[in-house]
Amino acid sequence: MDIDVLLTDGKIYNSYLKTFIPGSVALSGDRFAYIGTEPPRHPTKRTVDLGGQYVIPGLIDCHMHIESTMCAPRTFMNAAVRCGVTTLVAEPHEIANVFGVEGIRALMQSAQDGPVDVRIAIPSSVPSTNDALETAGAAIESDDVEALMHMDQVICLGEVMNCREVIADAHAKTNRLIRQIQCGRPDFSIEGHCPRFVGWELAELLYRGIRSDHTDQSLDGLAQRAANGMFIQLQEKTLKKEFLDYLMEHRLAGRFALVTDDTMPDDFMRRGQLDHLVRRSMALGLPPEEAIYAATYAPAQHMGLREKGAIAPGRIADFAVLSDLQAFAVAQVWRAGRQVYVRGVEQEEAPRDTSFPPHFYRSVHLAPRTAEDFVLRAPIAEGTVLCRILEVEE
Repeated sequence: MDIDVLLTDGKIYNSYLKTFIPGSVALSGDRFAYIGTEPPRHPTKRTVDLGGQYVIPGLIDCHMHIESTMCAPRTFMNAAVRCGVTTLVAEPHEIANVFGVEGIRALMQSAQDGPVDVRIAIPSSVPSTNDALETAGAAIESDDVEALMHMDQVICLGEVMNCREVIADAHAKTNRLIRQIQCGRPDFSIEGHCPRFVGWELAELLYRGIRSDHTDQSLDGLAQRAANGMFIQLQEKTLKKEFLDYLMEHRLAGRFALVTDDTMPDDFMRRGQLDHLVRRSMALGLPPEEAIYAATYAPAQHMGLREKGAIAPGRIADFAVLSDLQAFAVAQVWRAGRQVYVRGVEQEEAPRDTSFPPHFYRSVHLAPRTAEDFVLRAPIAEGTVLCRILEVEE
């Protein structure tokens, strides 16, 4: 076995012990070959002196939507990798609502061979509305799920948003898709979207197969989810001190992960991606070792990514180098044994106009509008009428 890269004098995060251990990291191909203090026993092609910096597994965001960033996948990945992110589980239900499976496949194609490993959650709620409210461009049906669930990039069933239907109708489309995944891919997680559901309703969702939740909760709702074995995904609006205190008090590390869900581009560029949530959780009192665990090993285990989330021999060599632990300052990022980001070194930008097929950029079709369309007429000639108004708050 040849050693392609030997990184020396680092503080290496051990996911199993949840602590940093001084030593070296040896890489062979796309895998970790050795972690420790012994000198190398095999020929070494390249040595990198880390100068005492911190080495952690690459961050894993196990619930997010690339479309929410308003960026094409490659553009987003080039920015996310600077934050220490090496793996994303993206649910493309926005593009699927317009282009269906064609949109999902196009996003997957665009995300291939980038600096971040993008895995896909099958959208379970497309269309996300009904014709009485608005017109969707596509639907994801059983035959689509059958085709998608056997693709290498696909890793789970995406968030089940129509929880009321799941509870009310055992034969509803959503429940049929859940059963299809349970039979065809029992290894897949079935992701949830269960805002404020507690008691019997929460139990019914779990009974149907939903295994996680990323929505806003009360402390009691969080406690019920933990007690019933539901995997908890904390996004920014649910990242509260009382939640973190509860999770630590009850030794629930491994039963929750940090996720971004929807991140607008201005927030993303100003504060970061999953690294921002790691910093925020530490500011709320979570020890750095626990925050890193919740952004690496815990999501890897939840999603069945057994070869990720830890720096150990035989695991895929996805990792980040931090120059400052408390500031969570990312200096380098490596994916599959290859250096993909160095702070201060400009990255190659992806072409902006070729991410998707040309007709994807002409998907919005509106009838011509005239000034008359914006005149609101009262149903009576004189008098007072009750009407709805909308106030825009900046």
